[in-house]
Amino acid sequence: MTLGVQTYGVLKGMLDGKNEQGQAVYLLFCALVGSKDVLFLETTGSVEPLDPSLPWKRFLDVLRDRREGDVPSFFSFAASQMETFLLDQNLLPQTQKHGNVKTLEHALTRFLGERLALKAVGMVKAEDPSPEDVQAVLEEKKAREEAQFRQEEQGEEGEAPALAAPAAPHLVVLRCQPLMDPVRGVPLHDLKVGDEVLAALPEDSFFFGLFRNQNPTFDGVVAAKVTGIKTTETGSAQVDLYLSEGILGALCLSGNVRVRVPQKEPLPEEGSSPQRFPPFLLGLVGLGVALLGAALYLLLYR
Repeated sequence: MTLGVQTYGVLKGMLDGKNEQGQAVYLLFCALVGSKDVLFLETTGSVEPLDPSLPWKRFLDVLRDRREGDVPSFFSFAASQMETFLLDQNLLPQTQKHGNVKTLEHALTRFLGERLALKAVGMVKAEDPSPEDVQAVLEEKKAREEAQFRQEEQGEEGEAPALAAPAAPHLVVLRCQPLMDPVRGVPLHDLKVGDEVLAALPEDSFFFGLFRNQNPTFDGVVAAKVTGIKTTETGSAQVDLYLSEGILGALCLSGNVRVRVPQKEPLPEEGSSPQRFPPFLLGLVGLGVALLGAALYLLLYR
């Protein structure tokens, strides 16, 4: 419906994804958006599918029920990444303005594949809300803003208000390649949280290109701390890595392999010693992962 200078609509979506082990990962979102802004956006991960063809209020109720239930941590993380992507790229207002849900489906499918290693199929449906629904959401949004304004005014006149919790950082997830070492490496089953391993950044990633431009000798090999290990019945595993503030890595390993770890001295058979992120490059990351994330989005999705 059109209200004032904006046309409002509901966009509902389900991303049907699968990880490398074939496990289903469903990501749901529902948004009421104008051609210029987003009135609300809610997301969740789910172990079960949900048909976006359902009436939007019913779809939203089920989405909220599932979000309040027992959602696996990776599903919640993937949903938060999807939400950040939708907002950062201004995809919802653009979809509402041009009416092309296929473009949104393709953008989300590509995002999940390149950022979260999920093979996904997207399904997005548009629905026209009633004037009463849009007016109710607008009034609720206005009431929240007025309440926040009054709270800030009271804080200025009286005691200083409590500091707001810091906004969640933009997280960049990179799929890394493991470096094997059958002789000196550490067996997969001996790895534990806190250990350091060597991994190679994908050459087509934004960060590899950025670091190579700054340091032509950078070969993509970094030392990273293990933050989590998830094993399957078949013996394969996903190893979660901390690369730098706001930058995470993921290694997928099969079988009882030996992973290379940092050495005090270069290995004789290697032409160059493994390297961490150079200090000046870490400084670039420290200036703002959100900025780098934005650049990554522009390079990958424009």
